[in-house]
Amino acid sequence: MKRLDAYILKGLLKIFLTAELVGFGLLFVIEFFEKLETFTRSLQALAFGLLSVLYKSPYFINLFLPLCFLLSILVLFMVMARRNEIIALRSSGVSTFSLLRPVFLFSFLLAVVSLLAEEFFIPFSLRHADYVYRVKVKGEQPYVFIKDDEIWVRKGNIVANIELFDGKNDRMAGLTLIEIGRDFSLLRRIDAKEAIWETTGWRLLNAVERRFRDGNVEKRVFEETSGLAGTPPSVFKIVRKGPEEMGIRELRRYIGRLKEGGHDTGRYLVDLYNKVSFPFINLVMVLIGTALGLRYKKTTHISLGIFLGLSAGFVYWVLHSFSLALGYAEIFPALFSSFFSSLLLSLLGTIGILTLRR
Repeated sequence: MKRLDAYILKGLLKIFLTAELVGFGLLFVIEFFEKLETFTRSLQALAFGLLSVLYKSPYFINLFLPLCFLLSILVLFMVMARRNEIIALRSSGVSTFSLLRPVFLFSFLLAVVSLLAEEFFIPFSLRHADYVYRVKVKGEQPYVFIKDDEIWVRKGNIVANIELFDGKNDRMAGLTLIEIGRDFSLLRRIDAKEAIWETTGWRLLNAVERRFRDGNVEKRVFEETSGLAGTPPSVFKIVRKGPEEMGIRELRRYIGRLKEGGHDTGRYLVDLYNKVSFPFINLVMVLIGTALGLRYKKTTHISLGIFLGLSAGFVYWVLHSFSLALGYAEIFPALFSSFFSSLLLSLLGTIGILTLRR
């Protein structure tokens, strides 16, 4: 059995790496030509543009893992069927479980690698890719900085401190605005519990304004007022990490901070559970690939297997995206929306394997 396992793993790895290379190349070209007008403004922009796309390569590779794995399983079993190897193994008493053992081992390895990449490597690379593209390519000079997990903004004579920025909903919590005079004297301070972005600027809620004049302090309370009118949310997103730029533990801490501030965490919970569920899609692909791959006969063309693999991947993507959308809309619970498509395809794959001819 060790020779059989090694033979299957060798064939699987060869096809898998080829599929990954093709998939990565396609995504690289699409990403580059999508921003070609921005990249070709100058030679420097082109160089940094290529760098930003290269920084995204771990994300691209991880994104294509399940589909490439599914294709490799289908093609491997179809090639073995065309060589009469499946018939020979069946005649020798080799069970479906014995065929699947090395494939499941490889899928578990892919799941672990994908999980570690999502936790440690991909967030780092995506943050650098976004920074290079926004600052080095588009020239969006950041005057926004993060210190002690809080955002600081310096624009003109206004200094702002933001405890929490929700990039999905364009909201702030714990906003403090300080206006400084030419002699660095304190002129005004505004403390707002919350700020919401609108087309005209930031609307501050439950704000307290203090003006400092000749040693006296004038205090006014507003239910609503405005501030940071010329600073759109995209400026803060240069430095504030999105869910895709956070690892699982970091995203959990961020959700905890949102809960402490009384903010809605539904969308972020969906993202968190999706990060957990995504690596294990590789295990699901074993069931789908085996249920489809072992049904083919010697006369079946390999191109049909590739087509069915791409079709199955597309169906999964549509189903998973729809399920996540229902989770974001709070129609499905966050946990259920992230695992629904995987559970459904696992069930279908298991039924497909159990109904195979022995």
